[in-house]
Amino acid sequence: MKIHDLASALRLEVSKLHKTLRVHTKLSEGLSLSEITALSLLYFNGTVYPSELAEVLRIKAQSVSQVVALLDEKGLIVRTPSDIDKRKIALTLSMKGKHLVEESRRQRDSWLTEAMNATLNKQELELLEKAVKVLEKLSDY
Repeated sequence: MKIHDLASALRLEVSKLHKTLRVHTKLSEGLSLSEITALSLLYFNGTVYPSELAEVLRIKAQSVSQVVALLDEKGLIVRTPSDIDKRKIALTLSMKGKHLVEESRRQRDSWLTEAMNATLNKQELELLEKAVKVLEKLSDY
């Protein structure tokens, strides 16, 4: 297989797996991909400013305002004025938001574990373990 064809096949399968994982996560129903990504970013980074969120999500400030407003309305985030510049608002996860992210991760991990046990043999699991290290290199590029 040529490298371009391999890249295309990899992209397709990673995309399908990502969509399948979203389907098997009941807690994220009703949230857009931008909202889910924002929650994940807050979970891993703690405090984030809307401008940083816009950069990661690759959306305009107006769109970030909508995402932030929806997450705030659902009680998933906390807005705190910056100590340095009161015009800036720091965003953090609320306890409800943190629990949602953690339960969502648990559901996805559980489904994926079940799928791996049901469909992969020992050699395929060992191959997948090696493939994860390769995928990490690609993700870090």
